Amino acid sequence: MTRSEVTLKNTIIEQLRQRTTYVRASEVMSILGITRNTLCDWINAGTLPAFRLGKNNMCDPAELAAFLETRRTGV
Repeated sequence: MTRSEVTLKNTIIEQLRQRTTYVRASEVMSILGITRNTLCDWINAGTLPAFRLGKNNMCDPAELAAFLETRRTGV
């Protein structure tokens, strides 16, 4: 991971910590760069904390930030 990628990841984590609204599945997929199938696999396996709101999977922004923190790599 390059320094600019680490900086971007840190920025995303900070933005998630400040966010007061839940994160929709489509946003999570965009942030993480993953497909819907991968997202569903991670949610079903308990790897990524999420909940259902109607037909949508939602993530708490603080939990998503913590998820990213645990996967942080150094440069």
